[in-house]
Amino acid sequence: MADILLQKGLRIFLEKGMLNRIQLSNGVECVPALNGMPCKSPVYVARKPWRKPSAEEMDLLMSGNENHENFYFVSLTSIPSYIKKYFEQINLADCKSVMDINRITQTASYKKALEQTVLYYEKFAVEKNAAIPHQVYFGEPNLPHNTFNKKENFFIGMHLDSWEQKSNLERPAARNRICINLGKEPRWLLFYNLSYTDMANLTGFDGAFLQQPHNMYEVLYKFFGLYNYYPVIKLQINPYEAYIAPTENIIHDGCTEGTVHKDVNLAIRGYYKMPVDKPALRGFRNSLIGLFKK
Repeated sequence: MADILLQKGLRIFLEKGMLNRIQLSNGVECVPALNGMPCKSPVYVARKPWRKPSAEEMDLLMSGNENHENFYFVSLTSIPSYIKKYFEQINLADCKSVMDINRITQTASYKKALEQTVLYYEKFAVEKNAAIPHQVYFGEPNLPHNTFNKKENFFIGMHLDSWEQKSNLERPAARNRICINLGKEPRWLLFYNLSYTDMANLTGFDGAFLQQPHNMYEVLYKFFGLYNYYPVIKLQINPYEAYIAPTENIIHDGCTEGTVHKDVNLAIRGYYKMPVDKPALRGFRNSLIGLFKK
């Protein structure tokens, strides 16, 4: 087991006014059960306690890799007010069951809201007309990790998405994901600021290994084992805010711990660039770092 400090990896973008949205874990731990259910494979979760990042850590997180062609960033933004009104009128947050969700998502009002959402984010798409909306997610509150394997009936903890069915080498080219919180309370994205390739490099897997077909868990389990004190990032997403993240290329999970209302969100996969003006962001980042140094 080794110990490394937070590394410069993907860059996190926050809209102005979204201060103090980031916390860091005390690494990860392997658990035999999660959310009261036995695990059927090694499951890793963020180890508590959560803490605020230091000024130096914030600087690393906010000034990461500048090459965004491979969507190597996580962004948090508010959705436009006119789209918020569409969803408020539909009122998905008051649904009591998946049946309620399914009924509403068949209505003309929902289809209009979805159409306008896809159209709005198309402005930030590197490749046009490539958006793939998901079904509206309807999940339980108060779960520290919430991704569930329905086929095998267990919570999977920190993981990589594989919607795109890319090879492990091609993960940087997969669509990234917009996820809009349509519920009544905050939800959280848990993630590492390192890509799959970053993790492979840190754990000693060479380029020849990555070029060949391989089981991704060979890399992930070795990283979790070697660097189990490397911090997981916890990013708070309030209602009618959205994150953009490369969930096919970074280890992540969702979190609703401390909430009482159902978790309702809409995900759309696409090739999205960062929807924040970079010169304005630089000034904001400097002011944020100054705040943390006080």
